[in-house]
Amino acid sequence: MNDSSNHSKDEVQNIIKQKIKNNTKFLDEINQYLHNQGIEIVKRYEIVTNVLLERDATSLTCNETIEWIKNKLSLVTIEKNEIYQIVFMFFGNRHFKKQLDQFYTPMSICNFINTLLIPGKKAIDPACGTGDLLNQYMGNITLVDKSDSVLEMTKFIKRNGTAKIEHKDSLKDLFDYEKQFDYCVMNPPFGTKTIETNIAVLNKYELGKGKEKQEIGLLFVELGLRLLNKNGILFAIVPNGYLGNTKGDYIKMREMVIKKYTLIGVIKLPDNAFNRSGTGVATSILIIQNNKPRKEYHIFIGNVKDTGYILNKKNTPIKYKINNEGYYEHDASLNPVVDENLSNIQKSLYKFVEKKKIHNLLFTSILSKCKYESFKKSELDANLIFDIKRYLDTFKKTVKTLKKKCKTINEYCDNNANFKFTKKSGEYAYIDIKSVNTPLYKPNIYPNVTLPGRARYMVSKNDILISKLKGKISFTIITENRENLVVSNGFSVIRPKDKKSLVIIFANLFTEAFKIQHQSMVTGSIMETLSDDDIKNIYIKEDIDHDKYETILSSITILNRELITLG
Repeated sequence: MNDSSNHSKDEVQNIIKQKIKNNTKFLDEINQYLHNQGIEIVKRYEIVTNVLLERDATSLTCNETIEWIKNKLSLVTIEKNEIYQIVFMFFGNRHFKKQLDQFYTPMSICNFINTLLIPGKKAIDPACGTGDLLNQYMGNITLVDKSDSVLEMTKFIKRNGTAKIEHKDSLKDLFDYEKQFDYCVMNPPFGTKTIETNIAVLNKYELGKGKEKQEIGLLFVELGLRLLNKNGILFAIVPNGYLGNTKGDYIKMREMVIKKYTLIGVIKLPDNAFNRSGTGVATSILIIQNNKPRKEYHIFIGNVKDTGYILNKKNTPIKYKINNEGYYEHDASLNPVVDENLSNIQKSLYKFVEKKKIHNLLFTSILSKCKYESFKKSELDANLIFDIKRYLDTFKKTVKTLKKKCKTINEYCDNNANFKFTKKSGEYAYIDIKSVNTPLYKPNIYPNVTLPGRARYMVSKNDILISKLKGKISFTIITENRENLVVSNGFSVIRPKDKKSLVIIFANLFTEAFKIQHQSMVTGSIMETLSDDDIKNIYIKEDIDHDKYETILSSITILNRELITLG
């Protein structure tokens, strides 16, 4: 065991860097060692996994090789399940001659879910892929997928426990399994182009009945709930669009959950958590229990900011904590510390489960003071938004403070304003997000035949443009009377009812309170955005420095005029 007291700061960092190198390179070195002995790829995988699982490997290779591998693995400081997934991805890619990243689920997310499952119960993943989500579970596991080639990879995995692996079309063939499982865990295929069109299948689902097509992901959520026995629990990784989109089918899914089941929690994952598997979709974990919902109850929310991986790099290497001085953080044994907050969310959820006496979830009593965030079922509005951003304390406290003495943007607007236009011959001055350098703008000129399809609103002097997308907020004020001035649908257009209202709205666009509300109310999976109504429902302060912002507006008017003149 290393002791930092016996080393200088630089020596400690060198020890940690060597351990990180061991964590990164161990499998390349093991593979090369076995390759040099002429051992073929599948046998290499079997040797390494047997050593990892502490099984007898003497029928596969000699004791000297086994001991060499054990020694090499002993230098690795990352968690054992993580090592196992790295081994499978490495050898699986080579054995199947197929890129397995598309089936990848970050192990920290798998660990998080598995720590909540009581051992020895029945669990199913009806869209299992390679079965990552349940690979650690010690219970009666059923893994189902409609792809025979994928299941060949699933069978390739060596597990601590055993699993029944079935080749079936889950949406069509699992009705005999209804009400049989304590847990259903899934990361189903989703997207508006991933659809079911078989009418016979659709008519078996509440979310598909009477339709010609339906998103497969929505149907899987319903299937997962139907597979649960009483008090059974579904863990579903779903796109955030399912939680916040206000189109009929998404609301209907949320309505089904709220009316028939208990929504235990919603845990938001980082926006690019599944980059490695080829999707940039923002996702969350829904935790839903099959029991009769009470009229009022609390719903747990968690905001995962780091899963422990560098998500924008190839193969998503492990991310290690670095302190403010630029040094790697370490534990008492000088092992590098993984940069993640899932373990904190886990402790918060344990506390919530214990306090709310939720059945069928495993928890460890947390003796230390551990806070959690939740919201009441009664806080859901008519659209039943599950997206957690508008229920986090940061947003709720901001709105609570402003509500006492402030009005919404809507109350400063001319709500009879009409921005629609019909394209006619001639030239148009067009403003899109790229045309705005907050708070200035510089339109591009287009003949009517090449005017972009996103041109949606005709605007005039003193109209305010506010971007709808999550991220950097762009805004500007139209400072000129100009014919055929149009803007893209990436903006919400607001027409103040008078000059005083213009200054008040403009001043608030610079505030942190506006930014918090704007970013907390965006919904969607890939392009998270606000509706026009959401923007108008943002609270703003009337008590501003009018002289200051009138001066700024006058300066912007001059600058915009110069920009446009310069062409």
